[in-house]
Amino acid sequence: MTDASFQRLDARPYLFGEVHEGFYSQLFPPDDYESQRLDRRSPASRIIEAARLKGEEIRQLNAEKYKTTLENTQLVNVFVTGHSLGGALATLLHARLLKSPQDLGKHCTLRDGMTFASPSIADGTFASEFSSLCNLSVEEYKTIWRIVNDDDIVPRLPPGHHHPKLRQYTNKILIMDYFHVGDEVRFYQDGSQPSSMRNIFTPDKELIFIDRGFDWNDWRSLFGFYDPFDYNKSKKKVSFNAKYDTIVYPYEKSLASPFRNHLSHRYFAVLEKSRKFFEMSEEVKKNIDPAANT
Repeated sequence: MTDASFQRLDARPYLFGEVHEGFYSQLFPPDDYESQRLDRRSPASRIIEAARLKGEEIRQLNAEKYKTTLENTQLVNVFVTGHSLGGALATLLHARLLKSPQDLGKHCTLRDGMTFASPSIADGTFASEFSSLCNLSVEEYKTIWRIVNDDDIVPRLPPGHHHPKLRQYTNKILIMDYFHVGDEVRFYQDGSQPSSMRNIFTPDKELIFIDRGFDWNDWRSLFGFYDPFDYNKSKKKVSFNAKYDTIVYPYEKSLASPFRNHLSHRYFAVLEKSRKFFEMSEEVKKNIDPAANT
């Protein structure tokens, strides 16, 4: 019931801004301001400690394998991921590691996070601070890639705002003051080219929509009814194996697509359908016929 509510709480003891109470309480201790407490064994700290210990083990094994010193062995990359509720928790954990990267120790380095079907987790203040931490250095790029399967309903919850430029028009006390963080990548079940606010098919990572003004649909997202990719789907399509549509569990046939597309194996299916876009060269992609599904 707590996860299903819109209630937020002050997350500054471990993170920043205000965070959904249900998600936050699953990772961090509820006694926020007791700086003198002895027990710091929160779920988040146990996960980070496990990653730190495993990273040290892997780096030592690599040093032995390649017969080199530990100092000359590459650091172990740490990626954070999760689906649905796991995606919300992964985002919070990634935010904690962005804020305190030293928690991973000297053998690990934090890389990107990748979440699937993650709901919104926090307010505009959290989203702004998260963005600033992702851009601490021009030499290093870290973010959360939010994978969304077509019309999956969960990434639209809790009702909030999907356009980052709308933060300046919201009030912190509003119950709908929820914003996504990171970079959304929308995949489509009909084989259309995935959409993103960044150029995911080229080395250029600049925002595609950075200079675009607001239109009516953007203002609709102020109330949580619209996402930038709802009506901006690319006309480019590729063919895919029909088995990804024909192999469906019996109970799924009774589910509306916003609920069916939330299931984890439907994410696997939509990623496989889009694989060709990531495998093709830039020249081949330019020659795709927008009107054909071939």
